[in-house]
Amino acid sequence: MLAPPHYHYDYAVHDLKHHDIKSQYEVRDGKETKGRYELLQPDGRKRIVDYVDGKHGIDYKIRYEGHSEHGGIGALSGSGGGFGGGY
Repeated sequence: MLAPPHYHYDYAVHDLKHHDIKSQYEVRDGKETKGRYELLQPDGRKRIVDYVDGKHGIDYKIRYEGHSEHGGIGALSGSGGGFGGGY
């Protein structure tokens, strides 16, 4: 019998010269995967996405920090069906 999958990873980029600032982490514990990614958008706002892929499909929440020069939406959320497989 195979053991349930378990992993954790994270990374970050902080390149001010090219305005490339982002990070991500993800954790899988058996059948559930959850994580977050963040990035600095061209309009100056930070986009933050938290997600969980579990028993009922993918659920995510998107929010923004800071102010856009162009206006915009402050938060979004949603869920979707999905499928995944293990190795």
